[in-house]
Amino acid sequence: MPELIPNRNIEDFSEATLSINLSSIEHNYNILKSIANGAICSAVVKANAYGLGVEQVSKRLVQAGCNNFFVAHLNEGIELREIIGDNHNIYILHGLKRNQQAAFHKHNLIPVLNFMEQIKLWNDYARELSTNLPAIIHIDTGMNRLGLNIADAEDLARNKSLLSHIDTKFIMSHLACASEPNDQMNAEQLEKFDSVRKLFPDIPATLSNSAGILLNDDYHFEMVRPGISLYGGGNRPKNVDIKNVVDLKSSILQIRNIDSDQTVGYGATRTVKAGSRIATIPIGYADGYLRSLGNNSYLHIDDVKIPVIGRVSMDMVIADITGIDNITVNSKVEILGENCTINSIAELAETISYEILTNLGSRYNRVYI
Repeated sequence: MPELIPNRNIEDFSEATLSINLSSIEHNYNILKSIANGAICSAVVKANAYGLGVEQVSKRLVQAGCNNFFVAHLNEGIELREIIGDNHNIYILHGLKRNQQAAFHKHNLIPVLNFMEQIKLWNDYARELSTNLPAIIHIDTGMNRLGLNIADAEDLARNKSLLSHIDTKFIMSHLACASEPNDQMNAEQLEKFDSVRKLFPDIPATLSNSAGILLNDDYHFEMVRPGISLYGGGNRPKNVDIKNVVDLKSSILQIRNIDSDQTVGYGATRTVKAGSRIATIPIGYADGYLRSLGNNSYLHIDDVKIPVIGRVSMDMVIADITGIDNITVNSKVEILGENCTINSIAELAETISYEILTNLGSRYNRVYI
Protein backbone atom coordinates (compact mmCIF):
# COMPACT_ATOMS: atom_id res chain seq x y z
CA MET A 1 0.00 0.00 0.00
CA PRO A 2 1.27 3.53 -0.76
CA GLU A 3 2.16 5.69 2.20
CA LEU A 4 -0.43 8.32 3.06
CA ILE A 5 1.06 11.55 4.37
CA PRO A 6 -1.59 13.68 6.11
CA ASN A 7 -1.23 17.44 5.78
CA ARG A 8 -2.61 18.21 9.25
CA ASN A 9 -1.91 17.09 12.78
CA ILE A 10 -5.40 17.77 14.12
CA GLU A 11 -8.51 15.68 13.75
CA ASP A 12 -10.04 16.52 10.42
CA PHE A 13 -13.74 16.88 9.68
CA SER A 14 -13.43 18.22 6.14
CA GLU A 15 -16.28 17.58 3.74
CA ALA A 16 -13.90 16.40 1.01
CA THR A 17 -10.45 14.84 0.65
CA LEU A 18 -7.94 15.92 -1.97
CA SER A 19 -5.32 13.24 -2.58
CA ILE A 20 -2.15 14.35 -4.40
CA ASN A 21 -0.02 11.55 -5.77
CA LEU A 22 3.63 12.58 -5.47
CA SER A 23 4.73 9.35 -7.14
CA SER A 24 2.75 10.34 -10.23
CA ILE A 25 4.42 13.77 -10.25
CA GLU A 26 7.83 12.08 -10.12
CA HIS A 27 6.75 9.68 -12.87
CA ASN A 28 5.60 12.58 -15.07
CA TYR A 29 8.87 14.41 -14.45
CA ASN A 30 10.87 11.38 -15.55
CA ILE A 31 8.71 10.92 -18.66
CA LEU A 32 9.23 14.56 -19.68
CA LYS A 33 12.93 14.34 -18.91
CA SER A 34 13.26 11.32 -21.19
CA ILE A 35 11.39 13.10 -24.00
CA ALA A 36 13.69 16.12 -23.59
CA ASN A 37 16.45 13.74 -24.71
CA GLY A 38 19.47 15.11 -22.86
CA ALA A 39 18.27 18.64 -22.17
CA ILE A 40 18.16 19.73 -18.53
CA CYS A 41 14.64 19.16 -17.20
CA SER A 42 13.63 21.89 -14.75
CA ALA A 43 10.27 22.20 -12.97
CA VAL A 44 7.84 25.10 -12.75
CA VAL A 45 6.42 25.20 -9.22
CA LYS A 46 4.93 28.70 -9.13
CA ALA A 47 1.52 29.39 -7.57
CA ASN A 48 2.13 26.86 -4.79
CA ALA A 49 3.05 24.18 -7.35
CA TYR A 50 -0.11 24.91 -9.33
CA GLY A 51 -2.16 24.72 -6.15
CA LEU A 52 -0.90 21.30 -5.04
CA GLY A 53 1.61 22.28 -2.35
CA VAL A 54 5.05 23.65 -3.16
CA GLU A 55 6.73 22.09 -0.12
CA GLN A 56 5.62 18.53 -0.79
CA VAL A 57 5.95 18.76 -4.57
CA SER A 58 9.38 20.43 -4.70
CA LYS A 59 10.88 18.05 -2.15
CA ARG A 60 9.70 15.09 -4.22
CA LEU A 61 11.12 16.63 -7.40
CA VAL A 62 14.46 17.12 -5.67
CA GLN A 63 14.38 13.40 -4.80
CA ALA A 64 13.73 12.73 -8.48
CA GLY A 65 16.91 14.61 -9.39
CA CYS A 66 15.51 18.01 -10.35
CA ASN A 67 18.01 20.80 -9.71
CA ASN A 68 16.37 23.74 -11.49
CA PHE A 69 13.09 25.35 -10.42
CA PHE A 70 11.03 28.26 -11.73
CA VAL A 71 8.62 30.41 -9.72
CA ALA A 72 6.88 33.66 -10.58
CA HIS A 73 8.02 36.23 -8.06
CA LEU A 74 10.46 36.96 -5.28
CA ASN A 75 8.34 35.84 -2.31
CA GLU A 76 7.82 32.46 -3.95
CA GLY A 77 11.55 32.16 -4.48
CA ILE A 78 12.39 32.94 -0.85
CA GLU A 79 9.82 30.37 0.32
CA LEU A 80 11.18 27.73 -2.04
CA ARG A 81 14.78 28.39 -0.99
CA GLU A 82 13.81 27.69 2.63
CA ILE A 83 12.20 24.42 1.53
CA ILE A 84 14.86 22.92 -0.76
CA GLY A 85 18.06 24.43 0.61
CA ASP A 86 21.01 26.01 -1.17
CA ASN A 87 22.10 23.37 -3.68
CA HIS A 88 19.49 23.99 -6.38
CA ASN A 89 18.90 26.80 -8.87
CA ILE A 90 15.76 28.89 -8.38
CA TYR A 91 14.76 31.22 -11.23
CA ILE A 92 12.30 34.10 -10.75
CA LEU A 93 10.22 34.60 -13.90
CA HIS A 94 9.10 38.16 -13.12
CA GLY A 95 12.68 39.28 -12.65
CA LEU A 96 13.57 41.92 -10.11
CA LYS A 97 12.28 45.35 -9.14
CA ARG A 98 14.25 48.28 -7.81
CA ASN A 99 15.40 47.67 -4.21
CA GLN A 100 15.08 43.87 -4.55
CA GLN A 101 18.66 43.22 -5.60
CA ALA A 102 19.95 42.52 -2.09
CA ALA A 103 17.13 40.05 -1.40
CA PHE A 104 17.90 38.16 -4.60
CA HIS A 105 21.56 37.99 -3.65
CA LYS A 106 20.92 37.03 -0.02
CA HIS A 107 18.66 34.11 -0.95
CA ASN A 108 20.76 33.03 -3.96
CA LEU A 109 17.92 33.56 -6.44
CA ILE A 110 18.40 33.98 -10.16
CA PRO A 111 16.29 36.63 -11.92
CA VAL A 112 14.86 36.23 -15.39
CA LEU A 113 15.65 39.67 -16.82
CA ASN A 114 12.79 40.79 -19.03
CA PHE A 115 13.64 44.35 -20.08
CA MET A 116 16.58 46.71 -20.20
CA GLU A 117 15.94 48.39 -16.84
CA GLN A 118 16.08 45.04 -15.07
CA ILE A 119 19.35 44.22 -16.83
CA LYS A 120 20.83 47.55 -15.74
CA LEU A 121 19.68 47.10 -12.13
CA TRP A 122 21.26 43.65 -11.86
CA ASN A 123 24.45 44.55 -13.72
CA ASP A 124 25.00 47.71 -11.65
CA TYR A 125 24.40 45.83 -8.40
CA ALA A 126 26.90 43.13 -9.38
CA ARG A 127 29.44 45.79 -10.33
CA GLU A 128 29.07 47.41 -6.90
CA LEU A 129 29.86 44.03 -5.35
CA SER A 130 32.82 43.53 -7.72
CA THR A 131 31.45 40.18 -8.83
CA ASN A 132 29.38 38.55 -11.54
CA LEU A 133 25.81 37.48 -10.73
CA PRO A 134 23.72 34.87 -12.59
CA ALA A 135 20.63 35.63 -14.65
CA ILE A 136 18.51 34.45 -17.56
CA ILE A 137 17.90 36.91 -20.41
CA HIS A 138 14.31 36.64 -21.67
CA ILE A 139 13.65 37.70 -25.25
CA ASP A 140 10.11 37.89 -26.59
CA THR A 141 9.46 36.03 -29.84
CA GLY A 142 5.71 36.60 -30.15
CA MET A 143 4.04 36.29 -26.75
CA ASN A 144 4.09 40.08 -26.18
CA ARG A 145 3.93 39.65 -22.43
CA LEU A 146 7.43 39.73 -20.93
CA GLY A 147 10.86 39.81 -22.54
CA LEU A 148 13.10 42.11 -24.53
CA ASN A 149 12.01 42.89 -28.06
CA ILE A 150 14.30 41.84 -30.91
CA ALA A 151 15.73 45.36 -31.32
CA ASP A 152 16.75 45.47 -27.66
CA ALA A 153 18.28 42.01 -27.97
CA GLU A 154 20.37 43.23 -30.91
CA ASP A 155 21.48 46.29 -28.89
CA LEU A 156 22.43 44.00 -26.03
CA ALA A 157 24.49 41.80 -28.34
CA ARG A 158 26.33 44.84 -29.74
CA ASN A 159 26.95 46.45 -26.36
CA LYS A 160 28.45 43.71 -24.20
CA SER A 161 29.19 46.20 -21.39
CA LEU A 162 25.49 46.00 -20.47
CA LEU A 163 26.17 42.41 -19.40
CA SER A 164 29.69 42.97 -18.08
CA HIS A 165 28.86 41.70 -14.57
CA ILE A 166 26.07 39.27 -15.45
CA ASP A 167 26.73 35.55 -15.75
CA THR A 168 24.10 34.74 -18.35
CA LYS A 169 22.98 31.17 -17.72
CA PHE A 170 20.41 30.92 -20.52
CA ILE A 171 18.75 32.86 -23.30
CA MET A 172 15.03 32.23 -22.89
CA SER A 173 11.77 32.71 -24.73
CA HIS A 174 8.25 31.35 -24.25
CA LEU A 175 5.89 29.64 -26.69
CA ALA A 176 2.42 31.10 -27.11
CA CYS A 177 0.62 28.31 -28.99
CA ALA A 178 2.48 25.08 -28.22
CA SER A 179 -0.72 23.53 -26.84
CA GLU A 180 -1.89 23.55 -30.48
CA PRO A 181 0.83 21.45 -32.16
CA ASN A 182 -0.19 22.40 -35.70
CA ASP A 183 -0.34 26.14 -35.08
CA GLN A 184 1.98 27.96 -37.48
CA MET A 185 3.07 30.32 -34.71
CA ASN A 186 5.15 27.54 -33.16
CA ALA A 187 7.41 27.39 -36.20
CA GLU A 188 7.49 31.19 -36.46
CA GLN A 189 8.63 31.56 -32.85
CA LEU A 190 11.22 28.82 -33.29
CA GLU A 191 12.65 30.62 -36.31
CA LYS A 192 12.83 33.92 -34.38
CA PHE A 193 14.43 32.19 -31.42
CA ASP A 194 17.05 30.55 -33.62
CA SER A 195 17.90 34.00 -34.98
CA VAL A 196 18.17 35.43 -31.47
CA ARG A 197 20.46 32.58 -30.38
CA LYS A 198 22.93 33.55 -33.11
CA LEU A 199 23.36 36.88 -31.32
CA PHE A 200 24.53 34.98 -28.23
CA PRO A 201 26.17 31.87 -29.70
CA ASP A 202 27.96 30.72 -26.55
CA ILE A 203 25.00 30.90 -24.19
CA PRO A 204 22.65 27.91 -23.62
CA ALA A 205 18.98 28.34 -24.51
CA THR A 206 15.57 27.41 -23.10
CA LEU A 207 12.28 27.70 -24.97
CA SER A 208 9.87 24.88 -24.20
CA ASN A 209 7.14 24.69 -21.60
CA SER A 210 5.22 21.41 -21.13
CA ALA A 211 3.50 21.59 -24.50
CA GLY A 212 6.71 22.63 -26.24
CA ILE A 213 8.49 19.53 -24.95
CA LEU A 214 5.87 17.44 -26.74
CA LEU A 215 6.36 19.15 -30.12
CA ASN A 216 9.72 17.77 -31.24
CA ASP A 217 13.44 17.86 -30.48
CA ASP A 218 13.92 21.15 -32.35
CA TYR A 219 12.22 22.95 -29.46
CA HIS A 220 14.22 21.42 -26.61
CA PHE A 221 17.58 23.24 -26.69
CA GLU A 222 19.64 22.98 -23.48
CA MET A 223 16.84 23.19 -20.90
CA VAL A 224 13.07 22.59 -20.85
CA ARG A 225 10.58 24.03 -18.34
CA PRO A 226 7.63 21.69 -17.72
CA GLY A 227 4.77 22.88 -15.55
CA ILE A 228 1.21 21.63 -16.10
CA SER A 229 2.29 18.23 -17.44
CA LEU A 230 3.99 17.48 -14.12
CA TYR A 231 0.57 17.75 -12.50
CA GLY A 232 -1.34 15.61 -14.99
CA GLY A 233 -2.86 18.38 -17.10
CA GLY A 234 -2.32 19.96 -20.49
CA ASN A 235 -1.63 17.98 -23.64
CA ARG A 236 -1.65 14.23 -23.03
CA PRO A 237 -0.83 12.46 -26.32
CA LYS A 238 -1.75 8.78 -26.33
CA ASN A 239 1.87 7.74 -26.76
CA VAL A 240 3.03 9.75 -23.71
CA ASP A 241 2.32 8.19 -20.33
CA ILE A 242 1.39 11.28 -18.31
CA LYS A 243 -0.37 10.10 -15.16
CA ASN A 244 -3.24 11.64 -13.24
CA VAL A 245 -2.04 13.34 -10.04
CA VAL A 246 -5.12 14.60 -8.18
CA ASP A 247 -8.05 12.69 -6.74
CA LEU A 248 -10.81 14.72 -5.11
CA LYS A 249 -13.59 12.87 -3.34
CA SER A 250 -16.53 13.92 -1.21
CA SER A 251 -19.61 12.09 0.02
CA ILE A 252 -23.34 12.54 -0.37
CA LEU A 253 -24.81 14.84 2.27
CA GLN A 254 -28.51 14.31 1.51
CA ILE A 255 -30.72 12.37 -0.92
CA ARG A 256 -34.15 13.57 -2.02
CA ASN A 257 -36.92 11.60 -3.71
CA ILE A 258 -38.88 13.94 -5.98
CA ASP A 259 -42.65 13.32 -5.91
CA SER A 260 -43.69 15.98 -8.46
CA ASP A 261 -42.00 18.01 -11.20
CA GLN A 262 -39.77 20.53 -9.43
CA THR A 263 -36.79 22.81 -10.00
CA VAL A 264 -33.43 22.55 -8.28
CA GLY A 265 -30.82 25.10 -7.19
CA TYR A 266 -30.45 28.85 -7.44
CA GLY A 267 -32.33 30.47 -10.31
CA ALA A 268 -34.43 27.34 -10.83
CA THR A 269 -32.38 26.56 -13.94
CA ARG A 270 -33.15 22.85 -14.02
CA THR A 271 -36.40 20.92 -13.73
CA VAL A 272 -36.50 17.32 -12.52
CA LYS A 273 -39.43 15.01 -13.14
CA ALA A 274 -41.56 13.27 -10.55
CA GLY A 275 -39.92 10.00 -9.56
CA SER A 276 -36.40 11.45 -9.82
CA ARG A 277 -33.81 10.93 -7.13
CA ILE A 278 -31.21 13.63 -6.51
CA ALA A 279 -28.18 13.93 -4.24
CA THR A 280 -26.55 16.96 -2.64
CA ILE A 281 -22.74 16.87 -2.37
CA PRO A 282 -20.98 19.40 -0.07
CA ILE A 283 -18.56 21.01 -2.50
CA GLY A 284 -18.96 24.23 -4.44
CA TYR A 285 -17.30 27.17 -6.09
CA ALA A 286 -15.67 28.18 -2.77
CA ASP A 287 -13.78 24.90 -3.11
CA GLY A 288 -12.77 25.56 -6.70
CA TYR A 289 -15.59 23.66 -8.39
CA LEU A 290 -16.34 26.39 -10.89
CA ARG A 291 -19.82 27.88 -11.17
CA SER A 292 -19.71 27.41 -14.94
CA LEU A 293 -19.95 23.64 -14.33
CA GLY A 294 -23.60 23.93 -13.27
CA ASN A 295 -25.89 21.90 -15.58
CA ASN A 296 -22.75 21.14 -17.53
CA SER A 297 -20.63 18.55 -15.75
CA TYR A 298 -20.60 15.14 -14.16
CA LEU A 299 -19.36 13.25 -11.12
CA HIS A 300 -18.67 9.55 -10.59
CA ILE A 301 -19.85 7.08 -8.00
CA ASP A 302 -17.81 3.92 -8.46
CA ASP A 303 -17.95 3.44 -12.24
CA VAL A 304 -21.26 5.25 -12.71
CA LYS A 305 -21.33 8.70 -14.29
CA ILE A 306 -23.87 11.07 -12.74
CA PRO A 307 -24.77 14.51 -14.14
CA VAL A 308 -24.49 17.74 -12.18
CA ILE A 309 -27.87 19.51 -12.28
CA GLY A 310 -28.72 23.08 -11.34
CA ARG A 311 -26.27 25.83 -10.55
CA VAL A 312 -23.16 25.22 -8.49
CA SER A 313 -23.58 26.88 -5.09
CA MET A 314 -20.81 28.22 -2.89
CA ASP A 315 -20.71 24.99 -0.84
CA MET A 316 -22.87 22.44 -2.68
CA VAL A 317 -23.68 20.78 -5.97
CA ILE A 318 -26.67 18.63 -6.87
CA ALA A 319 -26.45 15.47 -8.96
CA ASP A 320 -29.11 13.28 -10.55
CA ILE A 321 -28.85 9.69 -9.26
CA THR A 322 -32.18 8.47 -10.65
CA GLY A 323 -32.20 4.74 -11.35
CA ILE A 324 -28.83 4.04 -9.77
CA ASP A 325 -28.91 1.39 -7.06
CA ASN A 326 -26.92 1.16 -3.84
CA ILE A 327 -26.35 4.89 -3.43
CA THR A 328 -26.95 6.19 0.07
CA VAL A 329 -26.09 9.15 2.26
CA ASN A 330 -22.30 9.08 2.76
CA SER A 331 -21.65 7.24 -0.52
CA LYS A 332 -18.30 8.41 -1.89
CA VAL A 333 -18.34 10.67 -4.94
CA GLU A 334 -15.41 11.35 -7.26
CA ILE A 335 -15.18 15.05 -8.14
CA LEU A 336 -11.78 14.90 -9.86
CA GLY A 337 -9.75 11.80 -10.64
CA GLU A 338 -9.30 9.03 -13.16
CA ASN A 339 -12.92 9.28 -14.30
CA CYS A 340 -13.24 13.07 -13.99
CA THR A 341 -9.85 14.28 -15.20
CA ILE A 342 -8.79 17.88 -14.76
CA ASN A 343 -8.59 18.19 -18.55
CA SER A 344 -12.11 16.93 -19.15
CA ILE A 345 -13.63 19.05 -16.38
CA ALA A 346 -11.72 22.09 -17.62
CA GLU A 347 -13.12 21.57 -21.12
CA LEU A 348 -16.67 21.48 -19.74
CA ALA A 349 -15.99 24.69 -17.80
CA GLU A 350 -14.57 26.29 -20.97
CA THR A 351 -11.26 26.90 -19.26
CA ILE A 352 -7.90 25.13 -18.89
CA SER A 353 -6.59 22.57 -16.44
CA TYR A 354 -4.28 25.21 -14.92
CA GLU A 355 -7.32 27.09 -13.60
CA ILE A 356 -8.93 23.94 -12.21
CA LEU A 357 -5.79 23.13 -10.20
CA THR A 358 -4.96 26.62 -8.97
CA ASN A 359 -8.55 27.16 -7.81
CA LEU A 360 -8.63 24.10 -5.58
CA GLY A 361 -9.75 25.46 -2.22
CA SER A 362 -8.34 25.41 1.27
CA ARG A 363 -11.18 23.47 2.95
CA TYR A 364 -10.11 20.03 1.81
CA ASN A 365 -8.32 17.46 3.88
CA ARG A 366 -5.17 17.21 1.78
CA VAL A 367 -3.43 13.86 1.72
CA TYR A 368 -0.12 13.26 -0.06
CA ILE A 369 0.45 9.78 -1.40
